[in-house]
Amino acid sequence: PEGWAVKSYVNEADAINLDEDPDDWTSITYAGWTSVSLDRWKSSPYWIEKSEAPSPPVFVNGKAQFPDGNFLIADSSLRNAHFMTVLETKDFDLGQHANVHLGFYSHYCQNQDNSANVEYSIDGGETWLPVIYMLDQDDVVAGDDGTADAVATFENAQDDVALLDNLLYQDEDDWWDVELIDEPIGGSYGAFIGAPIDESLAPHISGRVNDSQTESKRYELHRLPEADNQSKVRIRFAMNGTWSWYWAVDNFGLYSIEETPTTAPAIDSISSNGGVVTIAWPGAAGVRLQKTSSLANPNWADVPDTGGESSAKEVADQAEAYYRLIRD
Repeated sequence: PEGWAVKSYVNEADAINLDEDPDDWTSITYAGWTSVSLDRWKSSPYWIEKSEAPSPPVFVNGKAQFPDGNFLIADSSLRNAHFMTVLETKDFDLGQHANVHLGFYSHYCQNQDNSANVEYSIDGGETWLPVIYMLDQDDVVAGDDGTADAVATFENAQDDVALLDNLLYQDEDDWWDVELIDEPIGGSYGAFIGAPIDESLAPHISGRVNDSQTESKRYELHRLPEADNQSKVRIRFAMNGTWSWYWAVDNFGLYSIEETPTTAPAIDSISSNGGVVTIAWPGAAGVRLQKTSSLANPNWADVPDTGGESSAKEVADQAEAYYRLIRD
């Protein structure tokens, strides 16, 4: 898409085909993130495995999820080489939007030596915040409480993960070449992420099943709490590996989704003074007070002008009265 950018890294010791050829799945065309049609992807190696649908099936708004039309892929299923490819979206202006969520269909297969990461930025890519980190469940280090130990998971040395020493680039004549980078990237899963490594990343680590052609094919929907009302929100998709299956991303979207309250509204107190009853509760949008004179055969009716308020005063002119809160 316009305004989106890709950076890909390789290891110079590997055989690198720098020619563009959409019919050759080891060519530079597929060395990093690229857009393909479903018909084109069907011609790729291991299509039988790639063609497997999610299990259980994934539906969004009644539609079964599977890559369709044109979509983005990072496909290394025939590439016997170390690689890392990073896709950054353009900056999205969400200055007028709250409750921001990222949603996309993720057609992914985990390998024992790779990771696939999604992060977001609210400062134009200067710093990154966690969304989800997918890696082999056997490489997730458990802490004393049974949850993921993020620091150990990301900083432990891994002998089998990718190690990159060159950046792929196009020269002024649009020919592809490699450029040595100052320090190699790799050797641990944390080398491939943008966010600072600390224990706050633990809830975002998602252990996946090695070589499963169905388990990691999911619709991913994630809250981006720091993106609310921000004007420079961009998303980072990064995959790395060494002959490490594939990741296709389709149906990308940013959405404002109001969080559904998980608890029922409750009255805090009811007090009486001088023949006036005061009912108090935590005010919230869509919450209003109702009243009935009997619970045997209740006839609940709204107390006027209580929607979104946090208290109401009623004249105590009945033998008994009952109150409740209701949410729209």
